[in-house]
Amino acid sequence: MAQDLHDAANKIIFDRNEMATIELILGMGHGYVLDFSDRTFNEFVRRHWNLDATAPTYIELGTSKANRLRGLLRAFNDQARADVLQKFLDYRNHPTRADDFESVNPDVEKSYVDIIQRLIGNEDVTDSAGWTGRPSLQARVAAIKVIAPIALGELKNLIDSVEARRFNDPETADALRHLKELHGAIGQLIEAIEDGRPIATIVSSIELHRSQLLDSAERGAKIFVVAPALALGVAHLLCWISGTTIDSGMMSTVYASLVGADALSGVGREMKRRAK
Repeated sequence: MAQDLHDAANKIIFDRNEMATIELILGMGHGYVLDFSDRTFNEFVRRHWNLDATAPTYIELGTSKANRLRGLLRAFNDQARADVLQKFLDYRNHPTRADDFESVNPDVEKSYVDIIQRLIGNEDVTDSAGWTGRPSLQARVAAIKVIAPIALGELKNLIDSVEARRFNDPETADALRHLKELHGAIGQLIEAIEDGRPIATIVSSIELHRSQLLDSAERGAKIFVVAPALALGVAHLLCWISGTTIDSGMMSTVYASLVGADALSGVGREMKRRAK
């Protein structure tokens, strides 16, 4: 039975933006998958697909829960991949877990469901209308046409400012990588809107990297210290584009960095004064 799940060609069928959507919905940052422990993840996989998630086939990318899930998706055929994505989504959305996970933009979840539909052979997925079902769609897309180029320019300025300081700590290096990923994704978003192509998966990629950027800042990345006003503006623009709220956690991270930048500036001024 388990053998029927597998794809002999071992095709990789998710593009970059689709994988970003999957990882955002299933909370796959830092090796995790939702709230599963190693034991409960393995039990979940065994219960639904009657196989061992720690088998060599599924840990080629690594032994974390996220890598085991990536291994399953790599090894399975399209029908089984769709089943995996659906069952993990059902787990996430179960009423008893309503307060366990952060809410996501409905458009991001729709793009996740579109991936499942594509895998099971239903080609009637998100078309150039992209974000259907929202009354402000046309106004929002029109606004993104204006905001996205601004965000693109501001991201480039922030990247240049960070690179000019030549920081060598891993947190800032990680943040810089996410800034560059965001810059690329915003460029893709502009092109997609101009061409009338779907944008939901690109938006989910932007939200994923925005979230990871803030996580880097919480761990000490110096992006908000270098250019606090610029970084704050970028954070607001990214929230607007991805359709997420500017929550208290984000603002705490930003303003803690602003205070830190001001404190460092004050120390620098005092040292210069004493050196005179």
